Amino acid sequence: MAQSTDLYGLLRGYVLKNSSPVVVIDAFLKFLENYARLRVPEQPDWEKWAFDTETKFWDELPMLIDNEKCVFLAETAEERLYMPFYCLEKLQPLYQNSDTLADRPFPSEESLKVNIPEGQLRTIAVDTGLTPFLENSNIALPPDAEEAEETGDPGQHKLVKIIFPIPYGSALAPSVLIPYRLLESAFLKLRYYLLNHGNREYLLHKITPYFSGREQLLREMFDQLVKRPGDCMLNLQSSGEFSSLFWDCFCSMLKKNIEAKLKDDELLGEEVAAVQAACIIEACNVFYKARTAKKKEVELALRSLDQHLEQPPFYFTLDDIIKFTNDKGAVLLDIYTKEDLGDHIKKRTTEGRKNELPDWLILQDKNHKRWYIKKNKYLSLCAKTLIECRPYVRKEIVNQWLQTLKDFRKEAAMEKDEEFERLLAAHTANLNPTLMMMLEDPKLPLVYSEMERSGAVIPAALRIIKDGRLLPPSALYAFRRKEMLADVKFMLPFWYSIPILVSIIAFFKNRGRRNRQATPAAGNAYTSFESEKEGRAIQGVARGIEAAMVPDGFTRESYLAELESRWSNVPDKQIRQTIVGDVQALLRDNLRYAIKIYRTRQLSRESLGDIADGLIARNPALQRLGNRQALRLYIQLYMVKLLITKT
Repeated sequence: MAQSTDLYGLLRGYVLKNSSPVVVIDAFLKFLENYARLRVPEQPDWEKWAFDTETKFWDELPMLIDNEKCVFLAETAEERLYMPFYCLEKLQPLYQNSDTLADRPFPSEESLKVNIPEGQLRTIAVDTGLTPFLENSNIALPPDAEEAEETGDPGQHKLVKIIFPIPYGSALAPSVLIPYRLLESAFLKLRYYLLNHGNREYLLHKITPYFSGREQLLREMFDQLVKRPGDCMLNLQSSGEFSSLFWDCFCSMLKKNIEAKLKDDELLGEEVAAVQAACIIEACNVFYKARTAKKKEVELALRSLDQHLEQPPFYFTLDDIIKFTNDKGAVLLDIYTKEDLGDHIKKRTTEGRKNELPDWLILQDKNHKRWYIKKNKYLSLCAKTLIECRPYVRKEIVNQWLQTLKDFRKEAAMEKDEEFERLLAAHTANLNPTLMMMLEDPKLPLVYSEMERSGAVIPAALRIIKDGRLLPPSALYAFRRKEMLADVKFMLPFWYSIPILVSIIAFFKNRGRRNRQATPAAGNAYTSFESEKEGRAIQGVARGIEAAMVPDGFTRESYLAELESRWSNVPDKQIRQTIVGDVQALLRDNLRYAIKIYRTRQLSRESLGDIADGLIARNPALQRLGNRQALRLYIQLYMVKLLITKT
């Protein structure tokens, strides 16, 4: 009996003494109380169990149950405990020293002489139940069962019962020893079977017809199983084509050979052990074969994914990628998992050769939307998009400049190269934001540099980088500012090419805009006379000047129209009307001056002529109009008209 006086230590000692994992509580309490009283004289620590034993036991038991040190068996006639450690400790040495027990079947409840309560085992069928243990495992040595007992997850069964086909019984194994120790034991049992009674040569002879032409490989597999069974585990996990076929055939042949003996004799322990081992290896082979097939299917699907990025439009969002299909129309995301896809994208976008960019590049806009592009397609995609965008950028600029020139205006981009480059960039960003992202991407020159270093011939269309810097937009589009401006001017009516006429029209156009922006009301252009008498006097003088100016056969309006036709010879009727209207507005604005003249000196034809000469001298646009004398007479007569009609 252990000398420790803690409750768990006492229960452990009691279980080991009785060779049973089940503890009848009443019997244990009686034993504990009697034993404690005997030990008190020698060890005072036992005193706490010598008196009021039952109360102290039930006080400490819940903690042991919570920590899974023991299990309370409620559905029994008498109160009992089940101690999980017992079977785990019994099984651990059997699997760790399985070489010495290779001639025996796997340990079971019968061989351990225990009856494990229902609910304390995880029962599985050998052909299907091993999958959860194999899915996330790599064949490597796991922790010992005792360590697993201390670190195991609460609520998880730690004992597994594997059911073999009738009449081959079952096997018990700690879950932590599956698959490594279980498989190790299985291969050792097969080796023992082959090395006894000539079974090796017999099975080799039976299997050889199924491996015609590969007899040497077959013998090597038998040698490996006999001499290096540990290597067979790795061989099984790798699930190569030959390996997978061998284990299918070998396990099937071995089971058939032993099952044939059931009709005549009772099977030996080593024969039962061999069938059990074959069942375990066969189930693992099925799993690893399916996993390898799935892995290849996933690899093909990911390869198909890479090929999709080689196809137009060459740049894709994650939403696009998850919709990719294979050549049979199956959605690739149904073949690989989201985790597989995430790992693949991470690998492609982060891993590259030394001093090189990854195979996939990422474009991200201001809203954090991402596009994925293969590095080897980046330059060609950029060049292709430039070519596609070129006519649209040209059309936008041509239309913009055409309207500007029609309005007799200019803009900085028509005259300065740096402004022209900014205009091209602005239209590019507006028409194709993705192209602009590529052009502004610092990775683009690096891709070009890698291509140069590789020694590959770079086509002329892809030469968009010079001395490590992106060419300006005008070079990328092959646009020349002066040529484009000349093309736009060529689209205008011919008289737009006459500089003098254009400057005149522009003057009056701009003056009209300024007048529209002026705040004073139109009526303020005219000044009231100080008296009605003054107004009648000016009208009388004006009528006298009118009579002297208008030739015989003309009225005032017809003569004004005649003079107008002489100085206003613009071909376009609408523009001609605009110029005439602006000249008349100019004269109305200067009516104040004519009235001022009347107040300081006598209003006469000569004084109106001085006003006309002054206006022409101060306005270069008037100087560039056609017939100067006709314009001078027009100004005088139109101001006379204003004096007569507005006073």
